[in-house]
Amino acid sequence: MGKEFSKGERSLKTFLLISLILFLALFLRLHTLSQKSFWYDEACSLQFAVNQISAIFSDHYLTRPLYFIFLQIWTSISGIGEFVSRLPSVIFGFLSVLFIYYLGKELFEKKTGIIAAFLLAVSYYHIAWSQQARNYSLLVFLCIISSLTYILAVKRGRLFGFCVYFIFAILAVLTSPIAILLFLFQIAILFKIIHIGKKSWSIASFLVTIPVFALIFLLYRFRNYVFEDLHAAGLPGVNISRIWELFNVFSSGGGYVAQGATAHQAGSSVVFLSIIIGILFLVFYIYGVFAGFWNKRKSTAYCLGWFWVPFLVLILLGLFGFNCFSPKYMIFALPAYYLIIARGIAFLSSKVILLIALMGIILSSYFHLSFYYNPPDYSSWREAAAYVEKYIRGSDRIIIIPSPQITPFWLYYKHFSGDFSSIGNGINGKVRLVNGTWRKEFYDGRNLVTGIGLDGVKAFIRENADKKSDLWVIVSRYWPGLGNYRMFAEYLQSNYIFVEKKEFSFDGIEILRYKTAQ
Repeated sequence: MGKEFSKGERSLKTFLLISLILFLALFLRLHTLSQKSFWYDEACSLQFAVNQISAIFSDHYLTRPLYFIFLQIWTSISGIGEFVSRLPSVIFGFLSVLFIYYLGKELFEKKTGIIAAFLLAVSYYHIAWSQQARNYSLLVFLCIISSLTYILAVKRGRLFGFCVYFIFAILAVLTSPIAILLFLFQIAILFKIIHIGKKSWSIASFLVTIPVFALIFLLYRFRNYVFEDLHAAGLPGVNISRIWELFNVFSSGGGYVAQGATAHQAGSSVVFLSIIIGILFLVFYIYGVFAGFWNKRKSTAYCLGWFWVPFLVLILLGLFGFNCFSPKYMIFALPAYYLIIARGIAFLSSKVILLIALMGIILSSYFHLSFYYNPPDYSSWREAAAYVEKYIRGSDRIIIIPSPQITPFWLYYKHFSGDFSSIGNGINGKVRLVNGTWRKEFYDGRNLVTGIGLDGVKAFIRENADKKSDLWVIVSRYWPGLGNYRMFAEYLQSNYIFVEKKEFSFDGIEILRYKTAQ
């Protein structure tokens, strides 16, 4: 009787602990959710949400349609706004914390699962992506679920379990094609570790072969779109600092807080702390590997493969010129990183050291999240568009530099209206769809707007500006293309009268107003 009571007591303690972690995870992902305005990538997501579903299967988004289809359905019910449009990412982030507990429990034991859930709950990097209308939170969730269903299917040897696993694995690949690296790793080790009957083995082989060849065919068929996606990302080459950045960001969030741009750098004390925590996490990671191989060799090997196989493949691609190595593209391996660290912490024999380690993680998260939730300035595209709308006159002209930033500007300038759907991503001349053709400049019903090319902008000014027109030059200084802007600025100073400058610092936006020379 006492033994049964002890089991029940432990179960209640686990339930309360997980409930507390889940509450913390939800609170951290909902806190200040609507305070920051949408940035470029989020604006692109919402553009697809208000457009025809066929638009999702165009350009480089063809290779990752699942999230955008879901967002389109979601926004058709909820509407568009900072809170409601980001809420699905919050939900997926919350569920990821819950299911990494079950995954850690299946791979190792309950204690490791609890610690892994806590690490993910307070992870600055995971929280940041769980507060954005992007596909990365969904990707992490689907990779955790596909891994959990994979482990359960292998353990139980039931074909139904494999069918469920394949569904989630394919959904993960449809969320981001890079997830295929995890899928192929899982398939590669399946035949080595599976233990089922001969008849079931042949059916399982068939079930494995069909989706693998289908995915390889699809990636080959749409390889140009994949490479266009990587090219559009504009990522730098692979080097030691980029590799350290990955571990530092996964461990503590790094020294920056932004939404796709280097908007604000944390103070020196926070940056120093992030380095210390990054090193501490690496120590626990190495210790977790040794602890895992001590008594959970297969589970540890799975987590290592989940992280290192994609890592090495992306490094190798970078060496051949395909620069797709980025922490956000590796985020689907974040759970594997935390599971190994959780294993290392759980394996500590001293409760004092374990407590010190957890307190260090809590302090690190507190300092980084404090800076993340309270940057020096929140002002961005929402405030910039409101400022232009308030002071612009009907004859004025608007110039966006660089051109892709027309997407978040137009989102707020048009107040999330359906007219937003005709705006492109500003790349390759796709700015405004008018009568079935893309225009580099267009009339929005009130003002002429442009955003493409230095020579094109000069010609636009010569043809459309008059003595009554002011020029509104909107610059996003953290994006490529500023070399052209500097030359353009010299041209403006020589031919026009500078009136005023207004800064919106979170996304590095400057609005420069010029008056036509009399």
